[in-house]
Amino acid sequence: MSSNITTLNRKKGNIKAQITKLNNWKETNDPSDIAAHLTVLEKLQKKFDDLKTEYFESATDEEILEIEISLAEMDSDIQDLE
Repeated sequence: MSSNITTLNRKKGNIKAQITKLNNWKETNDPSDIAAHLTVLEKLQKKFDDLKTEYFESATDEEILEIEISLAEMDSDIQDLE
């Protein structure tokens, strides 16, 4: 696995952590933070889209097969937050 893929995996972990934080916020339903929540969600979606692009530009076909399921799950989690 190349160092670029390792870096991308770290970015993926960071995005997963942000998804978890937003999901926890969603469960508390603090209405005063809706604007902040939406702003963070938009930035998170952009980061995720950039990450997918970087993976598909850098990874080999085998590596893509390994991460494709994880990326699909993350995408689903982001969609659930919207």
